[in-house]
Amino acid sequence: MTETPRFRLARLSDRLKGSLQIVLVVGVLGAGFAINEILASAATPPRQSVAGDDAVLVEVIQPRQTSAPLIIRETGVARSRNTIGLTPQVGGRVVEVSANLASGQMFEAGEVLFRLDPSDYQAELDRANADASSARADLQVELAEAEVANAEWQLVNPGEPIPDLVARAPQIARAEATLESAEARQRTARLNLSRVAFALPVSGRIVSTTVELGQTLAPNQSYGQAYALGSLEISVPINAAALARLEPAVGRPAVIRAEGMGSFREYPGRVVRVEAELDAQTRLAGLIVQPTGPTGIIPGAFLEVEITGPEIEGAIAIPEQAISDGLEVWIVEGGRLARRTIVPLGLSDSGEILVAPFDFGDGLVISPLVSPTETTPARIVNGGSRS
Repeated sequence: MTETPRFRLARLSDRLKGSLQIVLVVGVLGAGFAINEILASAATPPRQSVAGDDAVLVEVIQPRQTSAPLIIRETGVARSRNTIGLTPQVGGRVVEVSANLASGQMFEAGEVLFRLDPSDYQAELDRANADASSARADLQVELAEAEVANAEWQLVNPGEPIPDLVARAPQIARAEATLESAEARQRTARLNLSRVAFALPVSGRIVSTTVELGQTLAPNQSYGQAYALGSLEISVPINAAALARLEPAVGRPAVIRAEGMGSFREYPGRVVRVEAELDAQTRLAGLIVQPTGPTGIIPGAFLEVEITGPEIEGAIAIPEQAISDGLEVWIVEGGRLARRTIVPLGLSDSGEILVAPFDFGDGLVISPLVSPTETTPARIVNGGSRS
């Protein structure tokens, strides 16, 4: 059967359609593959290398050995060593309250914080004064009568010893005892009268109080709490290794930094003691730092404490950015990366980390590394200047 031109044209058209479909499918697959490659390359971190070279480019330093004072910086919590109860020794109605008798207010040593009605105690003192005057007069009478009796005895019995009863010795002893008792009551009444004005012998700060004007207070009951400014101290947790490097820790100078209103204020201080026990949970020791002057610090505040320790000889000073993964640093040794574990000793006064001497090979890496592994080829790009 002979194909007509129309039939041959139809067959050619069908072939072209099939070829075009194949080309479209291949094109779509190729485009998807290309897009996938672009996304994969964008998600992969760039490698620190140059074309044709797999070596990681790094900056290194040659750490310096130094002799510097050990600096330990930790965060501590302010607290008052003890609190003082606002406990009057006498009772009575409150007739005066100081403006400083309020939570958070500070007061001076000897400042009257509140005053009780003195009427009853003044009356008691007046009675004691009268009793003392009476007892004193009775004693004078007994002494005068004894003098007369002694003179009469000498006239009748010259040169003979005078009996006690004639000399009125028992009566005089009783009168003296009565006077001593009256004077003791007089002193007690005077002391109670002075106690109606309540004051503390130290400068301090009020923690809490329930004293109000017109309130009747009972003796020897607490009506609030205060603490002495001199009892303020900062508890600084410290690990055993750092504590050993500070020895002797007591007496070491410290700087206390308190943050307030967007700025830091510094107060001088000193380590005054080491806690007797380790913390049961953290197993850290507690250093107690006390300010050496007045501060605006209140108990409960978190503070940065910088303690200056002894001079460290032969330590290596390294910048903080060289440390990764806790206590590890990376070095270049024989053209390859190597890892070293460091032993920190503290801070230098310039803020560098002081560590025990270690072999840093051709240099200590200070540039950031992406997923470093040991034996990776490394190329130093800065010549390894000293730190």
